[in-house]
Amino acid sequence: MLKLSEAEAVIPPPIILLPSSYFLRLTWELLAPLLIPPSNFQTLDTIGNYVINLLEIVLMSRRCQLTGKKANNSFAVSHSHRRTKRLQNANLQNKRVWWAEGNRWVKLKLSTKAIKTLETKGLQKMANEAGINLNHY
Repeated sequence: MLKLSEAEAVIPPPIILLPSSYFLRLTWELLAPLLIPPSNFQTLDTIGNYVINLLEIVLMSRRCQLTGKKANNSFAVSHSHRRTKRLQNANLQNKRVWWAEGNRWVKLKLSTKAIKTLETKGLQKMANEAGINLNHY
C-alpha cells in the first residue's frame, strides 16, 4: 500500500445525493464541471460552503428566497364535490431589487408578500432575518 504524507493527501470531492428527477432534467455535461471542487480548498469549512452553494444552484425550487413561502397542498373540488389533489403555488416573481449597502442590483425570486414587506423593512434587514448573504446573488 502506498502511504501519502499530509501534504500529498487529496480531499475527495463531496458526494451529493439528488432525487433521480433532477438528473432527468440536467444532463451530465452540465453537472460534471460543478462536481469537481476548486483546487484552492484548504479547510472543511470551504468545502461545506461549496456544497451549499452548489445545491442552491442545482435545486432551485419554487420558494421565496426571503420568506420561504412555497406551494400549499390542497384539493380541487368539482361541482359534484369530487376532490382531487392540486398545488396552490406561491405567487413568485423574479425581481431585481436595489441593495443600498452593496450599492448594486440583486436578482431574487420573491413572493408578492415579500415585495410589499421589502418596502417597509428594507432588503438588508429581511436578508439578515432569512440568513441570506446577498453577496452571492
